[in-house]
Amino acid sequence: MEIDLNILEKASKKIFAHLNELGLKTIKIDLDFYWHIIAEEKYNPYKKPANLNIGQLEDNIKEIKDIANGKKKPITYSLIWLAALYRVIGENIVK
Repeated sequence: MEIDLNILEKASKKIFAHLNELGLKTIKIDLDFYWHIIAEEKYNPYKKPANLNIGQLEDNIKEIKDIANGKKKPITYSLIWLAALYRVIGENIVK
């Protein structure tokens, strides 16, 4: 499988435009810590994950804010922080 980053960017813009149309500017999340499964185990459906780590949404949002405000430069791992935030937002909007 090959993922075209331009497609992801276009889809993201459309998704955020949709959220704006719904009037969603902020999302209240009453959660902070979450289970993080390391990649080697997350993508192996034949073995139950054993190496679970704890992630923290508050840390993720701080890192993303620092990038957005120019305090930090983006790094490729920033996608992991974004993914955690997008997941919890999606899970809470859909309820």
